[in-house]
Amino acid sequence: MELPNRRRSAKALSIWGAIWIAFPIVIGLTQGKSQAEKILTDMATPLFLVWSLLVVASILSFCAAKKIQGWLLLLVCISLWCVSTQVVVDRLVQHMESSIPSWDYVKDEPLDAIVVFGGGTSRDLHGRSQFGQSGDRAGWGARLYHLGKTKKLIATGTALPGVEAISSDPSIQAREIWLQLKVPDDAIEEIDGINTFHELQNIAKHPDVIAGKRVGFLTSAFHLPRVMRLAKAAGVEGIPIASDFRSNSRVVKWQDLIPDADALNRFDLIFKEFLAGFLGR
Repeated sequence: MELPNRRRSAKALSIWGAIWIAFPIVIGLTQGKSQAEKILTDMATPLFLVWSLLVVASILSFCAAKKIQGWLLLLVCISLWCVSTQVVVDRLVQHMESSIPSWDYVKDEPLDAIVVFGGGTSRDLHGRSQFGQSGDRAGWGARLYHLGKTKKLIATGTALPGVEAISSDPSIQAREIWLQLKVPDDAIEEIDGINTFHELQNIAKHPDVIAGKRVGFLTSAFHLPRVMRLAKAAGVEGIPIASDFRSNSRVVKWQDLIPDADALNRFDLIFKEFLAGFLGR
């Protein structure tokens, strides 16, 4: 005899709840208390709670014989899981970051100049230039200079006209940081551009920057395919240099199956790169 909807719902939700109660317990018994605490922390985040509520709503819809609603909610749950779990997103990021072979500072010949694309710096509340989320761009550029791998660093980036102050220019921020890191002022140049497209167009307008020189284009690894595509369209040649890698090389763990805001943020980055490619920008 078929169980009433209410009883079926309670049974299904009990099974679902038991799975997630058992999950941190099993992790704690097999991997230790610290790993169990990490799992519990991940399960307390707003993203996981929203995803869990969507799963619960899907279960209740199926138990109430609302199949169309149930399948739609399940599709949303699966989609959200795919774009917000480390185990899936990491593979997508790795694919994008490895699509362009990068210059090897150990094996390859030194460069005459390195163009460091903006977007990795910002200003704090006190007006101090600081590294941002992609700060490895500017940091790696300075390190390569001090390692003797380039004679000049070229910073790009302009603040949005009418929206940001001139002091918000990424190129100005990078210069300030490089000077504090003991890069000589005469080894630094700046090129305007409100985005990657305009930066490369401006490089093309200044052939003295790259003519007859070995020039590297340094940016985040996930951003490098767009830089090289737009460079080709602008008719400028540069050697790709990857920095700011966002993919992980660590062994996959159980917590990588839990929806995570960091994974969602990384998916957002590569989706924007895909969208820029689709729009030709």
